Amino acid sequence: MQTVLKIKDLTKKYKTGYALNGVNMTVNKGDIYGFVGENGSGKTTVIRIVSGIAFKTGGDFELFGANSSSKDIVSARSKVGAVVESPSIYTNMTAYQNLKMQSIISGVNSDDRIKEVLETVGLGYLYSDKKKAGNFSLGMRQRLGIAMALLKEPEFIMLDEPMNGLDPAGIVEVRELIIKLNREKGITFLISSHILSELALVATKYGIISKGKIIKEITSDELKQACRKTTTIAVDDYCLLEKVLTDFIDLKDTKMTVDGVKIYGDIDLNNILKAILDAGLKINGVVTSNFSIEDYYMSVVGGRYND
Repeated sequence: MQTVLKIKDLTKKYKTGYALNGVNMTVNKGDIYGFVGENGSGKTTVIRIVSGIAFKTGGDFELFGANSSSKDIVSARSKVGAVVESPSIYTNMTAYQNLKMQSIISGVNSDDRIKEVLETVGLGYLYSDKKKAGNFSLGMRQRLGIAMALLKEPEFIMLDEPMNGLDPAGIVEVRELIIKLNREKGITFLISSHILSELALVATKYGIISKGKIIKEITSDELKQACRKTTTIAVDDYCLLEKVLTDFIDLKDTKMTVDGVKIYGDIDLNNILKAILDAGLKINGVVTSNFSIEDYYMSVVGGRYND
């Protein structure tokens, strides 16, 4: 698997303390990497350093195999598009004018490419429109920002809180655009957010950062497993319970705990309980719970907010 971005022990120190304190993370080709953490956790700082906007204090990173301290990092960054904090849009210019200026700066300077990226982000109708960007909705501005990042046909795009402040329709539009670009164009994404449930609808992998440190990397499949519905059944004879359960579920989806047998996933609870009683077992307790994505996030972050 090709690695797009590999960060090792990255630090950024200011007079007031560390913004990043030994960050380690890996983004592979094809990932939609959900970079989640509380406000001020260091997400934007990582993106700014990788983009070349800010300098690291210590540690290292590789971008498309190029070391951050080598001369090859310049050509590696040419494969990257980024929208950091908010799109750099001139509100007194049209969509075309904004893209024209960006295309000149980027060395593209092609009206055909401008039209193409506007159509890609669903703003093709603005190519000849005289409407100023200052009159765009926030969702339109976000998509225009992504269009600007797409001009140089990047292989990797970093988006800093792209859904922040959007209405539900705008969130759906940006989310669908990211998925489309990932699947159809093969673009790898790193998307920062402070809301894990928001990223769960788009990300294939997650990095959870808190107070300048990555405290967990997890795939979307692993997250789904961690957030499965669970039913815990307590009885007076667990050997017999195991025999009863084999008629209903795969025993690999169970775990013995001090509270009873924990069953993961959706089950036919009514019929299972009937079978347990028919087998002569005494039921001492039944507890059903849903471990939400927010619950998982808080269980990982724990008391770090209060450290």
